[in-house]
Amino acid sequence: MASELPDLRDAIETVCGARRLAEKSVLFSDTRRLLNSPAFSAYLYDIYVIADEEGIVQWLAESIPAPDEFLLKFLLFRGFYMSSTTDLRVYVDEALSLMEEDVLSSIIRRDAIPEHIVVHH
Repeated sequence: MASELPDLRDAIETVCGARRLAEKSVLFSDTRRLLNSPAFSAYLYDIYVIADEEGIVQWLAESIPAPDEFLLKFLLFRGFYMSSTTDLRVYVDEALSLMEEDVLSSIIRRDAIPEHIVVHH
């Protein structure tokens, strides 16, 4: 799943509009809240009953105004159609964790002081 991060980053930044690290953190938190809400069951049902590509595209497009909903649906889509997972809730949770780790790594790299700048006494 880690190899999917570049594709997911692009969706997060372009479709969800979360370009800054703080925006991404809020998006992941909001998406995780949705994952653990009753809405997840409705989305899970949808992914199983939508029969064609056009239906999936429309289902995803409906949620573009709500970035957390879009991200949850997008991850469900990826888990259902692009993985061999048997538990979509776990798949989405793991994807969110990987993305959160990626954001934290970016923050750490950004805030790290290059060793050549450190003054030793």
